[in-house]
Amino acid sequence: MKYTKAVLIWLLIIPTIIINAILRRFITEPLFGDNFALPLSNIILSFLVFYIAYFFIPKLGKGKVSEFISIGIIWLALISFFDLIINLSNNLFISEFFYAHDITHGNLWFIVLVICFLAPLLVAKWKNLIIIEQNKRFK
Repeated sequence: MKYTKAVLIWLLIIPTIIINAILRRFITEPLFGDNFALPLSNIILSFLVFYIAYFFIPKLGKGKVSEFISIGIIWLALISFFDLIINLSNNLFISEFFYAHDITHGNLWFIVLVICFLAPLLVAKWKNLIIIEQNKRFK
């Protein structure tokens, strides 16, 4: 059940990505150009993803470190799959998918990916949601 809720939380990230992309395309790119708008957009999106995690991860309740790492892996896989599907549906080649992950071109998308992976665990630690199990052999 915890993983199902985690996927539902992740679904909140999708409209955030879409709105962020629309704002970048129609506001920040015309004002500042693509070289500034794209990195700025990815930094803003990273903060928004973390904010979503900060607000909703506590609703999952306490859990083991491995559970929160698993949630991060699930989020990372889902956002990567979503990104790939969007690229392919727009008739973009797989090379363009990997281009978006190359920081040498100014795209900081990898920060969004890192935040998707780490946010559940970091929030769980900050909100004291981690259950520490003692090794029963040494009791």
